[in-house]
Amino acid sequence: MRKFKDERITIETHRIASPMYFLTLFLTALMVTVKLWFWFPFRFYIADIICVGSTLLFLVIRYAWRGILFSSETDENILAYKRQTKSICFYIYMAGYLIYVILILYIFPIEQQRFTKSSLFVLGHGVVMMIPLLIYVVHCVRNGVYTLGNNPDKKKSMRFLRVLTPFMALAFGIVTCWRSFTTHSLPVAILTTLLISFLWGVPMYFIEKAAYNRSQKNADKRVENAEREDTYDGEDTP
Repeated sequence: MRKFKDERITIETHRIASPMYFLTLFLTALMVTVKLWFWFPFRFYIADIICVGSTLLFLVIRYAWRGILFSSETDENILAYKRQTKSICFYIYMAGYLIYVILILYIFPIEQQRFTKSSLFVLGHGVVMMIPLLIYVVHCVRNGVYTLGNNPDKKKSMRFLRVLTPFMALAFGIVTCWRSFTTHSLPVAILTTLLISFLWGVPMYFIEKAAYNRSQKNADKRVENAEREDTYDGEDTP
């Protein structure tokens, strides 16, 4: 039963994530068009080139390895493999963009540009990341496959969330406030980092918990509906 549940979650998440990859490519193309219109320097396209190039190369290699690069077969195993590949590309793309945004905003900030350019740059990367991610999370919750730590067990998932949240919150605080260690006294810098970590970590914990609980309820409803349909089918069978 556990193995079947894990497989259902994996298949469903791949089904949800795979179209998000092409949505991300589309949004990236729109953002690149806007940046070209406003004559952004080349360094503003580095993330786009790396993320698009690496994920497309990964997709082509995976397809070619299985001999389905130009295949239009509708075999379910091939379709599942394609969905898995596109899902991995989506995850790689999001991770690469997140790292780039962190580096560019907090670690190695670019020199000040005009307000329009800097605002478009930040807004554009936010749109490319947040729209597909929000759609992905909403659909995972709606279909009852939103997991924490890739574990369908509720107790282990909540334990994972309680352990992970402080580390993620502290990492966010350090990345956001690390410059204060060079501009303020050590006690002030530490307090600022802890405050930002707390203000980010607490809301994220409850948001993740609420999303997971809602997903579990939706999963239970889907199971109940499936069992009810099986019961009706059994009664109708002579």
